Amino acid sequence: MAYGVIKTNHAGPKRGNGAHWGTKLEAKSGSRKLRRSDARTSIRHELDSTLSEYTIRNKGISLQRRTAVLRPEGYCAIRVSHRAARKRGTGYICPRYLLRCGDCNHAVKIYYDADVLEINGVHGSIGNWREILLPLLGN
Repeated sequence: MAYGVIKTNHAGPKRGNGAHWGTKLEAKSGSRKLRRSDARTSIRHELDSTLSEYTIRNKGISLQRRTAVLRPEGYCAIRVSHRAARKRGTGYICPRYLLRCGDCNHAVKIYYDADVLEINGVHGSIGNWREILLPLLGN
């Protein structure tokens, strides 16, 4: 060390104003938390602006993950799980509902977006799926 210089706790680079006067580990920990929380909020705002009022998520589908839960009709309840929309790298992962049989592992994957619905790999508009499925479900 140079003559008469006092060593500080600061181990990271000093760029601009507001340098952190602690260990580099503390500085990186704080900046990581801030960066991740900012990224989460920006992704939420971006996804909320892209999804429209036609999304299934706003319909209030209740999630059911337990197997062999009997319904009053005598059949096992369908197990429902949801994966939220998110960004991954430069791409976008669509939100998905996974519907599984109540007593085995057969499944149906439903991917949805603002105006498109994909059920087990079959793409169609929401209006087209309504024309097909609503008569089957009754009123």
